[in-house]
Amino acid sequence: MMRSLNGALFVALAGLGQALRAEHALTDARERIQCSSHQSDAAQDDDWQLIAIVSGYDASGEGQRSLVEGLCSANFARRAMVVVLASNLGAATREPLKAQGHRVADEVLQLLSGDKSRRYTRYTLIGHSLGGLVGRLAATEIEAKKPNQARPQAFISLFSPHAGVQSFVGGTFLPSLLWLSGRDKGALKDLCEEDVEKSILVEMSRGSHHKAFERFEKRVLYSSHADWLVDFETGAIIKEVPHEEQIPLPSFLNYPLLGLRTSNASQGLCEDPTVRCEVLNAWRNVSFRRISTEWTLFRPDKHSTKSMSLEEQAELLRHITGELDGSNANLPRGSRCASGYCAFGLECSGTCQPKTLSEDACVADTDESRTGCLNAIRTFNHAVETWFLVVTSSGGGGHLVAAKNLQQTLIEELDGSYMLAMELLRRYQGSLKPHALKLAKAALLQVQQKSAVELVDLMKSPCTSLDGNGYISLGDFMTAQWNSKQQAGNIKGLKELVSYQPVADMAFGSQCRNYMKSLIKESTFGYQQPPTRLISTQPLFLQSLLDAAEDVSAGIDLYMTDLPTPEAVHFFGPLTKLRQLSSTFTRRLYLHTLAPSRGGVKELEKLSGVPQQQIKMEKFMPVSFGFTRKDELPSPETATAIRLKAQLPVEEEFLKGKNPVMLEAEDQLVLVMLGSQPTADAVRTYAEESLKLPERNVGRRFIFLACGRPSSSTYKKLYEDLVALARARSTSKTQLLPFTGQSAQQILGRADVTVTRSGGLTAGELLALHRRGDRKQVLLHVEPVEKEEKTRTLAGLPDMEDHVMMALAADQAALEGMVPWEAGNARYLQETLEAKLVTPETLLSRLLGQVEEPFPVNWKLFLNLRGFNREAIKFAQSCQCSLSLHARPFSLEARFWSGACGKSLEKFAGFPLVGKLRGLTLQQSVLPCGEGITIVRPMIKLPFWAQPECEGSEVSCEGLLAWRLP
Repeated sequence: MMRSLNGALFVALAGLGQALRAEHALTDARERIQCSSHQSDAAQDDDWQLIAIVSGYDASGEGQRSLVEGLCSANFARRAMVVVLASNLGAATREPLKAQGHRVADEVLQLLSGDKSRRYTRYTLIGHSLGGLVGRLAATEIEAKKPNQARPQAFISLFSPHAGVQSFVGGTFLPSLLWLSGRDKGALKDLCEEDVEKSILVEMSRGSHHKAFERFEKRVLYSSHADWLVDFETGAIIKEVPHEEQIPLPSFLNYPLLGLRTSNASQGLCEDPTVRCEVLNAWRNVSFRRISTEWTLFRPDKHSTKSMSLEEQAELLRHITGELDGSNANLPRGSRCASGYCAFGLECSGTCQPKTLSEDACVADTDESRTGCLNAIRTFNHAVETWFLVVTSSGGGGHLVAAKNLQQTLIEELDGSYMLAMELLRRYQGSLKPHALKLAKAALLQVQQKSAVELVDLMKSPCTSLDGNGYISLGDFMTAQWNSKQQAGNIKGLKELVSYQPVADMAFGSQCRNYMKSLIKESTFGYQQPPTRLISTQPLFLQSLLDAAEDVSAGIDLYMTDLPTPEAVHFFGPLTKLRQLSSTFTRRLYLHTLAPSRGGVKELEKLSGVPQQQIKMEKFMPVSFGFTRKDELPSPETATAIRLKAQLPVEEEFLKGKNPVMLEAEDQLVLVMLGSQPTADAVRTYAEESLKLPERNVGRRFIFLACGRPSSSTYKKLYEDLVALARARSTSKTQLLPFTGQSAQQILGRADVTVTRSGGLTAGELLALHRRGDRKQVLLHVEPVEKEEKTRTLAGLPDMEDHVMMALAADQAALEGMVPWEAGNARYLQETLEAKLVTPETLLSRLLGQVEEPFPVNWKLFLNLRGFNREAIKFAQSCQCSLSLHARPFSLEARFWSGACGKSLEKFAGFPLVGKLRGLTLQQSVLPCGEGITIVRPMIKLPFWAQPECEGSEVSCEGLLAWRLP
C-alpha cells in the first residue's frame, strides 16, 4: 500500500553540479542518509534547520537518497541538514503507529541535540504516505519531551492517509492481502480501525496531538485525485475535492507536467458518525496549504510519486523547496520548464537545453586565433547537441545486454567529446567573450549530469501495445513466453516463436512506427533535434524504424548479437524480407557484425541482402569493455580473487568464510553458465556429474554454477538445491560454488573450462577472450532431444563415405538440441576455438578426453535398426509422386519430386514440395517415421490432406499422411 518513494525518486536532481556532502552510517539493514545544503547568500547567522524525512510503509533508506541530494542542491534562508531517518525503515514501518512515532521522535531529538558543531533552531518533517502519520505522532512526543529544543517550522505530507482510506484498493483489497500474508505487524490495523473511540487517527486529531500539529508554522498537504490507494480527501484533510475556481492557476502554469495547484477551499462540516468525519471535523478550522496534483495513474501498484517521470519528480522537488522558503532553479537538461528554472548553462525552449554559441562570441584579434576560436565553438556546439537513441528488446537477455554495452561505449565517446570541447575552450578562452565562455563551461558540466544516450526496450514501450499508447501491452507477455521456453529448454517452442516474427511486424508495425516518430521528431526525451545516431541491437520492426528515422542524418546502425551464420534466420530473415518488400536500404541501414567464418563481406551481403558498402565488420561484438581490453579480466592459470555478491539469505550464509574465493595459478576453474535463463534441470545434472570427476593431483578444482536471477522462484530453488549438494559433497580439493544472477565476467575470464550455451553474446565474449590469447577448454551445451528426433535428421543423409556420414550425423543430431542460430554459433566456435558439444550426461567423458564424437552413438547401426538403410533412401530418391492438395475452400495441384541432392547435407534436408495457394509458398519435406515409412509433413499448419499416387501403401503416422515404401 503506502510504499516509500522508489529508488529513482528525484534522480534527475541528483548531482546538479552542486557540491554535496553525504554522510552514511550503516546499522544492519538500516541506513541513515544525510547531507548539508547550501546557505543562501543572504544568510549571515549560524542557525541550522533540520529537515527530517519520514519514510512510508515498507520503505528503504536508499530509496530516499536522491530526495536528500535534491534538497541539498537548494538554497534556504538558513543552513539545513537533510536526513532520512534511519529509525523507521523496512520491517519497522509495519509496526503500530505509536511505536513508529516514538522511535522517530527519539531520533529527531538526538539529531537536534547530539551534534555540537551545529546549532539547530528549527526543524521540518517531510512524511511520505504512512510516514506523514508517523511524523505527526513524533511531533507530539517532541513537543511533550523538549518543547523548546527547536521550533517546528514546516510539516509536509506527500499523499498521506490522514483520515484513513476508503477506496476499494486502498481500504479493502490491499490491507486484507497484507494481513493474510502476515507481513503487517499493526500499522494497517491502526489505519483501518473503524471504531471512532478506538481509532488512533481520531486520537491524533485531539488534545496534545492537535496542539503539537498547530505549532508548525506551515502545514502543507500534497494529494492527487488519481491516487488509487490514498484518495484526495484524506490526503488533503478536506471533506470534498475543491472546485476548479477554488484552485488558482499560476502554480499550474509554472508546473505544467504535474499541474500543481494550491487550493483555497473552505472545509465543510462532515455529519456521518465515522472515523473520517471525526478527523475532518477536528481540522476544519485549521489552515493548511493543500496542493492538488493532476497527473493520471492507471495501476494500483503505483502509489503517487513512484509513477512520476524524472521531469515530474524535478517539478515536485522544486515545489517542495519553495514551500520550505528555499529556491531550486536547477532543472536538468531535457526537463520541461518555465522561464528561469533551468540550471545555469541551460536555456528554456520548451525543455532545458544547453545554449549553443554563435560566431559572434569570438573576439579574436588575429586570423590564427579566430580560426582556433571558431573551431572551439563548432566542437562545443556539436558536443552539446549530440545524442544517441539505442533500441533493443528484452527476452533472453542478449539484445538488452548488448544495448547496455553499446550505451556505455557511446557514453565514453560523448565524454571524450566533452573533454575535447572543454580543452579547446580553455585554449582559446582569451578569444571568447567572458560571459559566453562562462555559459559554455557551465553547459558542458550540465550535459555530463544526464547521459545523452537514451535506451528504449520495445517490449516495454507502446511499440508492442495493441492500442499504440501502452495501455494494452503485449510486450511483457511476449518476453515471458520466450523466457519460460528458454528456462525449460524447449527448443521446439523457441523455434516456433521465431517463426512468428512476421506476425509481430504486421500486428505492431503501425503503432511502432508512430511511437518511434514521437521519440525522434517530437522531443519526447527533451532534445530539440533528432538523434545523431539511431542504433538497434535487434531485428524486429525494421521497416517501422526506417520509416520513423527519415530525419536521422546518420541512418540506422543495426548491430548483430549472434554470429553471422546461415542458421541465424531470426536475424537475417527480417533483413532479406525487408530487401524484397521495399527500397528502404537506400535510406542507409548499416549492418555491424563480425566477419563470417568464410566468404567475407560477399557472404554477408548474400545472407542479409544489405549492400556491401553498408556492412561494417567489427573486431568485437557489442560485449562489455572487460572482454576487449587487455588485462581487464583475469586469465586462465593465474592467481586471482573472485568475489561473489550474496543476493539471498542462504547465499550470504553459504559464502561466509569463502568470499572472496582465492585461486592459485595451479587451481582449475570450471564455469557452468547456461545463459540468463538457464535450464534448471540441466544445471543440477552438471553439478552432480562434475562432482564425479577424479580429484586433481595438483591444485584444487572450483566448479562455479550460474543459477539465474534470485527473484525467480525456480532459480531460488535451484540455488538452494545446489547449496545442499555443495555442503554434502564438496571436498577440500573439489568445491562446488553456485551463485545467483550477477556479473560473471571475472569468473569467465579466469575459467579454464567453460560449459556454456552458444548464445550470441556468450559466443562474442569467448571470441574476445580468445583474441587476447586465452586458451580455455570451451564446451557448448546442447539440450538433450529424443532419439527419434535425431533419427529423423539422420535419415536424409546422402550416400557417402562411412566416416563422413557418421561425423555429419553426430553433428547434425547434436544441433537438434539448439535453436538454429545457436547451432550456427556452435559451428562457428567449433571452427575458431575447437569448441566441443556436450550434454550433462557426456560431461565426464568430455572433460576426461575419452570421447571424440559429441555423442557415443553408433548411428549407422541405429539407422539400420530403424529401417533407414541406403537402399531405402535410394528408392525414395527415385520415386516420382503426384499429390493433390485440398485446402477448403481452395484447391490446387502440385508435383512432388526428389530434386538433385548431390553431396551437400543442406541440399538434402528433405524432398522439396512447393505449391502456391493465393501467393503463399507452401513447403513440405519427407521425414522418416517408423520402419520404412516416409512422411509428407507440412511445415506450416493448414487444414488440408494429401493423397500420394505412387508405389507403396498409404498409412497414418503421428497425425500425418504418409506412404510405406515396399
